[in-house]
Amino acid sequence: MIPLRRLLCKLAVAALSATPAAAASGTSPFGEEVVDLDDELTSDAPIDREHIEPDDAAFVIGRNLPLGAMNPLSATQLATTWALSSDPVRRAAIVYALEHSSPLGARTILDHLSQDPESLVRAAVVRVRGY
Repeated sequence: MIPLRRLLCKLAVAALSATPAAAASGTSPFGEEVVDLDDELTSDAPIDREHIEPDDAAFVIGRNLPLGAMNPLSATQLATTWALSSDPVRRAAIVYALEHSSPLGARTILDHLSQDPESLVRAAVVRVRGY
């Protein structure tokens, strides 16, 4: 289980490391090597939301997921991994992330998630598509 705060910190570092200056230098603004994904971002571990409602947690995570700034192949890998996750918060979060960026297969991912067994995920798809 990964705490929500830790996940949001990892997403912030991923977003900072995806800036053009960091990508050109090969290091992040903090002197670390630029890494698009790590094991905790791509794992299927459930997210510990603490006291936050599932739909709010999914919204915050999805809005902070830097898919548009990532390497296109890494963004597609992350989107498909999260779309197939057993954690409904991850599946809903990727829906919100896909609202602002469209890696390869984004439409197919949204079609897949529109038939999700969890109402949280289906509701996120409806909000994003504007039905």
